[in-house]
Amino acid sequence: MTSGNFAKCTARFCGGVADDLDAFLEVVLTYKDCTQVFDENALRGLSMLLEGTAATWWQGVKGAVSEWSVSALHDAFSLKLPRHLVFREIFSREQRGDEASDLFVCHIRVLFAQLPGLPQVKLTPLRRCYTDSGMFSYPQRRRLVMIGILYCYSPEGEEE
Repeated sequence: MTSGNFAKCTARFCGGVADDLDAFLEVVLTYKDCTQVFDENALRGLSMLLEGTAATWWQGVKGAVSEWSVSALHDAFSLKLPRHLVFREIFSREQRGDEASDLFVCHIRVLFAQLPGLPQVKLTPLRRCYTDSGMFSYPQRRRLVMIGILYCYSPEGEEE
């Protein structure tokens, strides 16, 4: 069985603040799986996908990286906010009138995923968390509660 490579992968990461590292990593990992790129080839070909600051960073650290892992890239370029700032962002975010509810919920879930050391979580109905806080517009709140798609992270074992 032959191994694929990143030669036809179109994903690029520059390392800038505006670049979305998580989206880049998702594309690269999916491409790697779908084209059956072995870890050795992935490690050797990562430099083809990096540009600018990220490429410079890779040139400096690639000698110290001996196996395929995206953790070094993630550690170097991911936005790391303290827990209190993540929570502030979660609870200050309101749904815009023109924003789809599913998209709003996705944005909130991404913020929860950024919490370091998040305890074991389960999805629970959100009536208490979001519908009473006013984050959703009233018509959306009413519709979403009625169809029951609102969910929130809560520590395992915590009752509503």
